[in-house]
Amino acid sequence: MKTCKKNSPTYTIILIFFVVLVSNTILIPLLLVESCDPIDKEALLEFKRGIQDNWFQRLGTWVPQTDCCTTWDDVTCDPATGRVVKISLIGFWDEFGVDTAYGMEGTISPFVGNLTHLQIFNLRALAGISGPIPSELGNEIPLDIGKLKHLTRIDLSYNHIYGSIPTSIGKLSQLQALLLPYNNLSGSIPTSITQLSQLQDLHLDHNQLTGVIPTSVGKLSLLQNLFLDHNKLNGTIPSSIGNLKHLQVLEMVSNRLSGRIPKQLGNAKELKRVLLSRNRLNGSIPSKVLNLEKLQVFDVSRNQLSGEIPAHNLSIPASAFSRNLGLCGAPLPPCKRL
Repeated sequence: MKTCKKNSPTYTIILIFFVVLVSNTILIPLLLVESCDPIDKEALLEFKRGIQDNWFQRLGTWVPQTDCCTTWDDVTCDPATGRVVKISLIGFWDEFGVDTAYGMEGTISPFVGNLTHLQIFNLRALAGISGPIPSELGNEIPLDIGKLKHLTRIDLSYNHIYGSIPTSIGKLSQLQALLLPYNNLSGSIPTSITQLSQLQDLHLDHNQLTGVIPTSVGKLSLLQNLFLDHNKLNGTIPSSIGNLKHLQVLEMVSNRLSGRIPKQLGNAKELKRVLLSRNRLNGSIPSKVLNLEKLQVFDVSRNQLSGEIPAHNLSIPASAFSRNLGLCGAPLPPCKRL
């Protein structure tokens, strides 16, 4: 019987064949894992059924006969598990508003709550997405949203979503960004939001939210941006906001907030932007707040503030203090001395 010499062409061909055979044996099962999980595929198809008008056929590749992980647009899967981790359907917007030509119309299916490995859920600026937030996502935002333990980002900005923010949203322990501005959300801010210990960005502005700001908001220790402007919030500004050591932006413009500006805001050393105009705030401006080292933008116009504006080194225009009948001192006219 002949044997192949190590350096012979026959030996080389046999070796290559063996390597290919072994590689396929190992790799093919791994590649098969990438195929879409049937539960996730069903959830995505149910989501598609909730969209009545799909301009430009944005969901045209979402068909049952194909693999949602490899052929569906705007869907990303974890290649190791075949589970959907990202849905990103983004419209177009600029300073003139949302371009409806790039949007969609319909509602968010509760079946989204079955995407239990979802990390990013982005339906930003689609213009025509309406209805409540499914409880499966969190309640009128689907109630079962609390089942999506892996979510790190929810962005439903610039749509027509209505109803309340589900309390179950507080169960999303990995959530880092909750972006719901420019919708028609109503009701109060659920206290459960303050359980989101990883939250860095909270945008609830330009809605119809009412009630008070939860006093426990100071528990959001990693929060960097807090946007609550253009709602109907009342009550006072919680002093616990001063506990937010990473907070950089605080916007509460155009609400119905009353009471004093808490001096504890001066403990939030990273604040760069504080906008509190168009409320019903009274009392004086705390010197500690106006002299925050990193503060760049400050506006408390159109309130009921009084007293002398504290000395500061910022270049703040007079308009940022205007429409407060009791305020005086630079950059406003000097206070009258008795």
